[in-house]
Amino acid sequence: ASTIFQFDEIRPVWDANYKEHTAMRLLQVVRRAQEFVRAGGSMKASIIGSTEITHETLLVQQKRSAMLSQWRKRTKDTPLPIDLQMSEAGIKAQWAHCETGTIGTMDLRKVLSALPMPEEIGRPNKKKRIDAEGHSVEYEEEQGRNPEDKKAWEKRIRLYAYDVLMVTWCFPHQADKFNLTKELVDEFLEFILGADIANRTPEPPLSVLMNAERMAWRQIVFKMYSGTDAATAMRKILADSLFWQREVYEKMGRSNGYQGNNFQ
Repeated sequence: ASTIFQFDEIRPVWDANYKEHTAMRLLQVVRRAQEFVRAGGSMKASIIGSTEITHETLLVQQKRSAMLSQWRKRTKDTPLPIDLQMSEAGIKAQWAHCETGTIGTMDLRKVLSALPMPEEIGRPNKKKRIDAEGHSVEYEEEQGRNPEDKKAWEKRIRLYAYDVLMVTWCFPHQADKFNLTKELVDEFLEFILGADIANRTPEPPLSVLMNAERMAWRQIVFKMYSGTDAATAMRKILADSLFWQREVYEKMGRSNGYQGNNFQ
């Protein structure tokens, strides 16, 4: 397939596996377009055997492939395991935000991996939308359950942070604004999960931790709307002792019936 699209000539820096993978994806899209025409405009076509795959799903698969390629390129590491990759709905949502020049926040119940554990999956919400042919169709919006312990919460916030990282890497024309690095994101995560926040004694309730982490990302987005780049916004939140005092220690004190310790 890579020979068909002359990738050896136009992309000499790609390794053989990536060229072949990208070419196969492109070839699937071409074949799907041909089937789409032959089917008279139906938005579904059988791509592999009897499996039906929508055009929308193909697009998300291409985005996931691009994200994993960026991960390999920038971290020099193996791709993330499938359970630490975001679901299709999560990728679509974050990608749509990045197309508008910002990062999207989302409820932790919507932060689901591409391969969730059964206990992570909640009851889906039934919604309606207009499809490409102008018809109103009902669909199920996936939704998980809130994490029940710190281990599950840690997995969920890592999943979200790495999804943000990989999606923003796919927008090189906005590199001045989307300039997060894995090192900075890991520093952000370790701060939240470390002795200053999650492992502090006495230990904050899980509900306080969940809210504080979401509020931190919300503040990052606010700062980006004001013109700050993502990396600077994240560093400012890491250094904002008043924010962590308000979102963790004061709320922790109220929930436990005593005044929280000052942030130090």
